[in-house]
Amino acid sequence: MTLMSATTHWLQKRISMTPEASALVDADTQDTWTYKELGKQIGFWQAYLSRFEMNKGERIAFLGANTIEIFPLLFACSYMGLIFTPLNTRLHPAEIKAILQDAGPALVVTDEEMKSRAEQSTGNVVLLTDALQENLDKTIVTCEAETEATSVMIYTGGTTGAPKGVMLSNRAIEWNAINTIVSWGLTEDDRTLTYMPLFHTGGLNALAIPILMAGGQVVIGNKFQPEKVVNELNHFRITIALFVPTMYQMMINTGKLGNRAFPSMKTFLSGGAPCPMSIYQYFEQHKLPFKQGYGLSEAGPNNFMMPLDYAQRYKGSVGKPMIYAEIRLFDEENNEIQASHTPGEIRIKGPHLFSGYWRLPGETKSAFHNGWFKTGDLAELDNKGNYTIKGRIKEMIISGGENIYPQEIETVINMLPGIRDQAVVSCPDDQWGEVPVAFVTLSDLHLTISQIRTHCQAHLTKYKCPSQIYILPELPKTAVGKLDKRLLQAWGESGELEKGQNSLSVDA
Repeated sequence: MTLMSATTHWLQKRISMTPEASALVDADTQDTWTYKELGKQIGFWQAYLSRFEMNKGERIAFLGANTIEIFPLLFACSYMGLIFTPLNTRLHPAEIKAILQDAGPALVVTDEEMKSRAEQSTGNVVLLTDALQENLDKTIVTCEAETEATSVMIYTGGTTGAPKGVMLSNRAIEWNAINTIVSWGLTEDDRTLTYMPLFHTGGLNALAIPILMAGGQVVIGNKFQPEKVVNELNHFRITIALFVPTMYQMMINTGKLGNRAFPSMKTFLSGGAPCPMSIYQYFEQHKLPFKQGYGLSEAGPNNFMMPLDYAQRYKGSVGKPMIYAEIRLFDEENNEIQASHTPGEIRIKGPHLFSGYWRLPGETKSAFHNGWFKTGDLAELDNKGNYTIKGRIKEMIISGGENIYPQEIETVINMLPGIRDQAVVSCPDDQWGEVPVAFVTLSDLHLTISQIRTHCQAHLTKYKCPSQIYILPELPKTAVGKLDKRLLQAWGESGELEKGQNSLSVDA
């Protein structure tokens, strides 16, 4: 499937259709842009970028906090054949330097906080505030949208190695938006609140760009403050919002989420990490519409659709493939799995797929098999056609010849009251090859390892029960806020925790 024959950028058509409708809102200042005003700001950035005499395909990096200015800059790049490259502000300066060297941007737009890190670039560096003071023409220069031209490049989180630049074409971004609008039923009446970082595909492509295509409103927040966010959901009459499970838990902990109605809200959506059953149960108890999604930078990120009435009935499932996404499960020998409840690798086809990894043709080639993108994620299909994510292939534990899926153990541990967070990794074992080891944090500090072990034994077969359980004050996170399982595995293998390092004094 290819992009439709029209070459005019879809956003120009949206601007002409609903020029006076509200497009973007700054959650802090409540500054609001109509679609017409968004168009003028795109024109500004076209004029600004033109001063640098760049060739098509040059990278324009953005290193800074969430702001509504990201969108006109992104679309100006798309119009001009440039590649918008948002960078992760949470990375170590050395990691940012490595990405800047890899991307080689002609220009880095940054803010005051990130300026010193941005100046590691060999290209031009400009403060966003300085650029916006320029008095430039705000007339959009009409450009053709080249179907396969890379429009956005997002660097992956790097939990399995060095970050890679995921190249997203105009075709991929447009079809993800179309697929989301059609499969999720988005309309011009939808409004989303985005606190997901805009250097992630979840912040840009999960809801923001699809809702802009549909003619709805996108509210952009910067620093996530849970009680403030709960209030903003009603203040801005939000209809659909995406947060990671950690954000949901923080909102739950305020005590403000469950004691009010959200009359405009159609869907609370969770993504970015497996959602604990306790969060499902909280939303069910308070009769709030909630479901879990699945996505990744290379594919959309949106791939599944789950009706709300199914979401509570099939907790943990992500539903069925979206209309323009082909999804199958395959075994290690590349055979398609037809049987239900049989884990296999998720592989995806569709017009929303990425074009490849930046300057990594070998890795791009190995990421596909017969046209199917190999996600590296495991799932199984139930007899109703719903998919349930089981975890990463590389995280699967083989103990004494038996396959163990860490997510299954994590789900069981999370069922125990008093558990705040949990992670299960593999550690080497002389007898069994490798065994599961669990790390937990507590909301009830009186909970003991013995109680956790007894709970696991009551719900899991013997070989799936963790051989060791460690209680930590906090679980380590990567720069993008995901659990750092590689560090946990290193701790388990090194024996540091046995010596009392990085652990609490607990009753075993």
